[in-house]
Amino acid sequence: MEAEEMVGRAARALAVHPEALTIREISGKRVSIVELTVSPEDFKTFSNRRKKDAETLRDITAAAAKKLNKILVLEIVGQTQPKWAL
Repeated sequence: MEAEEMVGRAARALAVHPEALTIREISGKRVSIVELTVSPEDFKTFSNRRKKDAETLRDITAAAAKKLNKILVLEIVGQTQPKWAL
């Protein structure tokens, strides 16, 4: 199971709007960035009220990094426009 999939499963379980969640992995030789784009409501939730949820996702990312022997960075980004407008 890749880092993108591991983080995605956990994020969908924690998100209020899992259908609005998108995940992409930007890979390099030793460093990869897992970008998690969430709805504005979920972004507020992850950044303010439930910081433990964001910490949990970062812990999962760290575990995946150890398994893959890579450096992984988790970025949580809020959507600025509706998904259908892209």
